[in-house]
Amino acid sequence: MKIDNYIQQLVRTYKANISKRSNYRFYVFATLGFTLAFSISYTFTYHQNNVIHEQKRLSQLSYLFADNLELFRTVALNASQINLSTNSFREFLDTRRKINNKLNHIIENNAEINFLLNQERSPSIKRIFIAYKSLEIEPMLNEFLVNAEEATEITPNFIRNYQKKVNSIIYNSMSELGPLYKSLIRINRSESDRILERGKYLSLLIFLLCVTEILIIWFMVFKPLITTLKDQQHDIMKALMDAESANRAKTDFIANVSHEIRTPMTAILGYTELLTKTSPSKEEIGKSLNIINKNASHLLGLIDEILDVSKIESGNYSLNTESFNLQQFLNEIFSLMNVKAREKNVNLIFKSTTSIPETIETDRIKLKQILFNLIGNAIKFTGEGQVEVRMGISPQGILSFNIKDTGIGMSPETQKKIFRPFSQADSSLNRKYGGTGLGLALSKKIAKVLGGDVELVSSELNRGSEFKFFILPETISSTRFDSLSTNIADASKPSVSNGASALSGVRILIVDDAIENGQLFEIYLRNAGANVDYAVSGMEAIKLAQEKPYDLVLLDLQMPIKNGFETFNELKELDFYGPIVALTAHAMKEEQERSIQHGFTDHIVKPISSKDLIERLNIILETVG
Repeated sequence: MKIDNYIQQLVRTYKANISKRSNYRFYVFATLGFTLAFSISYTFTYHQNNVIHEQKRLSQLSYLFADNLELFRTVALNASQINLSTNSFREFLDTRRKINNKLNHIIENNAEINFLLNQERSPSIKRIFIAYKSLEIEPMLNEFLVNAEEATEITPNFIRNYQKKVNSIIYNSMSELGPLYKSLIRINRSESDRILERGKYLSLLIFLLCVTEILIIWFMVFKPLITTLKDQQHDIMKALMDAESANRAKTDFIANVSHEIRTPMTAILGYTELLTKTSPSKEEIGKSLNIINKNASHLLGLIDEILDVSKIESGNYSLNTESFNLQQFLNEIFSLMNVKAREKNVNLIFKSTTSIPETIETDRIKLKQILFNLIGNAIKFTGEGQVEVRMGISPQGILSFNIKDTGIGMSPETQKKIFRPFSQADSSLNRKYGGTGLGLALSKKIAKVLGGDVELVSSELNRGSEFKFFILPETISSTRFDSLSTNIADASKPSVSNGASALSGVRILIVDDAIENGQLFEIYLRNAGANVDYAVSGMEAIKLAQEKPYDLVLLDLQMPIKNGFETFNELKELDFYGPIVALTAHAMKEEQERSIQHGFTDHIVKPISSKDLIERLNIILETVG
């Protein structure tokens, strides 16, 4: 059924989508995040370097201004200490040398100041440069240097002009250059403070932007990455869960198909053997042939379903369109489905909401198959009540059928998976109602091949469900279709007859919800000489076990309400110590191992001939006895 390919394709698709989406998102967000981070880092590193460089230049200027101010004071002090009447000529020369050194130092400082002010273009240095020029320091500095040099030169007029030059030096130093350089130092300090203040704000801004950058990188890179990884994990887990679910569906499907095949086969082979090896009455022959025919038809339908699913999935599904009378077709569907409805005491109603075509052209067999599946499901899952089929045609020529029942309904979780191939609403429902789980999925696929679809309109637990099915056939003419109804209130319920016979000393209880199989085994064992009682459910078996002693119990495992394992446990609680044998259509090794591990004496798989069954039971009784 291509289930393994389905699982592998599912996982591959998830992996491809995950890889492509995660790689794209990661590269996009990583590129954006790191580009933004680099831009912010580069911009503020550049501005920070400018601030540091500007602060360094201001520090140099501050040092030069302060140094010159100190040199002016030293030169004036040295010049004032020269006293020609008291100092020796050597002391004079020593003082002269000191003054010349200081003057050279002032000249070097001034050259460096001019270089810094003229070359540097930062706003702070520019403001100091403007102040330096506006104070006209250069002429006063030159006058100071000239007076200082003349004060130390030995000329014919030296003695006469010396005191005048010293007074001029002191005046230049203390009254002119000193205040100007102090003003420059204040301006420099103000600019330095301004830069420091700006540096504080810049540091705060850098801190905030670093935090912002971290947040941006988090939200644009790492958070999307983590989200992507979480999405990947979620998608991978979902893919694994879907794969596991598909795998479980595969296993359940195989088990259900095995059960659905073996159950009617048991009846077919058993009643065939009964007809060939005994001398049944005419009534028994008719009854046996009807049972064989019914179960053979069931098997044929099951095989057709499996083949149809395989054909649709492989693309080899073909249509055979034909023209046919729709009213006669609906009467035929009603007649066939009405038999099932009467058996379950369900009122089946066919109604038309509009005039419907008298003749249409489509695939008659496929249309019949879909209606059988949908109406059959509605009847199967409705205990008592009614199933209503409303049909009509739209102005666009869409022929629709609404199938509404008053049955068990479905939970929201179940509704999500009813159209999945190889998946059933609930395996426990399958045990109770039978079926492979292919009906709805197959009907939907066939409807799409016919140009329509099958949809779930509504469903509520214990209230019922409604399905809609529509196709687009070729219509030839229209006519009115009124209604058809089962009319359960006026119908007589079918009677059920139970076969009975007697057998040899061994008291055996048969428990099987499949009445035909149970009756068959009862005939087998009675003909072999056993005293046989037959129960159709676990609850009835418990009641019989409380009333009568039995030497052996044949117990079907898959039964509604109380399954074979639960019935086994309750029999043991009643202190039943005889052998309990699982008699079931479940033939898989795991099911057999499960039965033995649970405590069953043996696991007998249906179908089984009367000879083999009797031999197995004799061996069991001899071993236990």
